Amino acid sequence: MNYAIPAAPDSASARIKGYTDVLPASLWGAGVGGGINFNNFGLDIGIQRADASIRKSADIQQNENPDDDQYVLQALRIGQSLSILHHPVSFLYYGYGEENGNFLFRVKVAEDRRQWKTIGFYQTYYLLGLIYGFDWAAEPRPLVLLLNIYAKLPTKIRNFGGPVYGIGVTGALR
Repeated sequence: MNYAIPAAPDSASARIKGYTDVLPASLWGAGVGGGINFNNFGLDIGIQRADASIRKSADIQQNENPDDDQYVLQALRIGQSLSILHHPVSFLYYGYGEENGNFLFRVKVAEDRRQWKTIGFYQTYYLLGLIYGFDWAAEPRPLVLLLNIYAKLPTKIRNFGGPVYGIGVTGALR
């Protein structure tokens, strides 16, 4: 998965803006998901994790004084998602979902100690994907493995929110 990280919205706090400024334009991560389909509708749940080495000072007060900046060593994004899907044809799906979780920032503090600073995030998104099912077991098969390519496009840019692009294998129960 690739998490695009746009600039923090104007309504964000100084702390959010400071941490967002040190993040790379995107984070790469991995996740696991599964779903249940009923006729042409489905429910998908997933968990995701992405991290990046940062090694930059975050201006968490958004001022000119560098003495109150925090040196960020690493960022870790951990989230869970829930999506409701519609499959109008066998290879295409679209839907709506939400994702929430935490961004953890490993910072260097006094006397060269390290601490984790945690900030929660939440976003709703529209989902669009292409899917291909594998016939990997003889009938009847209760579990179907699916290769999918998808995009999660946020309904509104919020703190640490942005588009998510991914490719993966997921499972669906028949």
